[in-house]
Amino acid sequence: MKPIFTKKVTPEEQKRIVNALLDLSLEHQHFVLLESELSNCEESSYDLIAGIGAKEIFNLNSKNLFEIDLFLEKTIGQWRFVQINYNFFNSIYSSTNSNKESLFEFDLLSIFTAKTTVVLKNNELRIFGDDDLIKNDLFKENKDLSLEAKETISKIKKSVLFDEYNHQFKKIQKYLSRGDIYEVNYCIPFIIDVKYLNLTHIYKHQKRASPAPFAAFYKSDYNYLVCASPERFIKKLGDKISCQPMKGTAKKSRNESENQKLKNALASSEKERAENVMIVDLTRNDLSKIAKKGSVQVKELFGIYEFPHVYQMISTVEATLKDNTTFLEILKALFPMGSMTGAPKLNAIKIIEEVECFSRELFSGSIGYIDPNGDFDFNVIIRSILYNEKTDTALIAAGGAITVQSNASDEYQECLLKANNNLKLLGIDLSEVNLQG
Repeated sequence: MKPIFTKKVTPEEQKRIVNALLDLSLEHQHFVLLESELSNCEESSYDLIAGIGAKEIFNLNSKNLFEIDLFLEKTIGQWRFVQINYNFFNSIYSSTNSNKESLFEFDLLSIFTAKTTVVLKNNELRIFGDDDLIKNDLFKENKDLSLEAKETISKIKKSVLFDEYNHQFKKIQKYLSRGDIYEVNYCIPFIIDVKYLNLTHIYKHQKRASPAPFAAFYKSDYNYLVCASPERFIKKLGDKISCQPMKGTAKKSRNESENQKLKNALASSEKERAENVMIVDLTRNDLSKIAKKGSVQVKELFGIYEFPHVYQMISTVEATLKDNTTFLEILKALFPMGSMTGAPKLNAIKIIEEVECFSRELFSGSIGYIDPNGDFDFNVIIRSILYNEKTDTALIAAGGAITVQSNASDEYQECLLKANNNLKLLGIDLSEVNLQG
């Protein structure tokens, strides 16, 4: 597929292009913007990629699983953008069923072919599609939408107090002591009533506060996602596929010498390394289902990476795909990602359904693209805000891995740390909220 427009751009022009793309999102029912900053986990496939408007849309809800591959075969040679709901696991595992109340109307899995695709890599802008006039929108002076925005009004409608968290934590510990699971990712929600939420404004502030290698702004009708994810789910390039499970978090300090101690402590923590290696082993096992024999290998184990507010422990597992492996076969083998479930995966999913009080929806799911050649890159949707424009409801969720070595108070505080930056964007100060119960 050849671009209809190509141009070298300056950093200043790139900022203007991002603002113009966000403006364009207001004019389309389907829109996705993926950006990569702090690309320190493995080279990203792009600096920016956006899908503007939908030509064809595939929604799994009323279709059979095999139709996913049929749609992708029919649309080969085009840019496809894919959203995968965490609850898609119900389509993979027949022995599970999530029937929790849904606050949003994100499809279990949806794919759209973009009317216009914008790609930026190494300061080269390329535009694909039929709309030659889109370039005029990208280079025009942007309106300052923030001047038009009313002040956001937010109120936490539902959250998990520490007493309730501790109750479910003890339940998880019983499963751990029995050997039913070795690790489970237990998450808590902040469900928020919010008015006058300007999502494009929020995304810009989120980018400044938490630049991330797998950021996303996504719109599907009146449902939105803004995401500053530091974690890759899967990347495919030719017959090579890689996953980068992230397990292990340490809060950063404002003191540089203290930061080095915190970083070293994370790198040497037996607990964090145990959490990470469990998910690495699970990922290796998942990849082996679709990989050529002997090709699965751990490229990096226990890598420590720096982000604006935290250090993260990230490992990289890669493999060579078996010939003619389809996208659906890859999802069946790998989804949901082990870092957001636990090990063994199916047992962890069932326990998550028992102890969590909310539907994760897109949180713990994934969003990404499939290029005209069939290569792709997908994130893990964390550090995110989900928003339903029709009901003025937002969801911010966060979690952490629970093992036999875990402490309830420490794990709860880690959840608050991970949620705090996005809560601040909505004007909520956790220091003013009583969560002790």
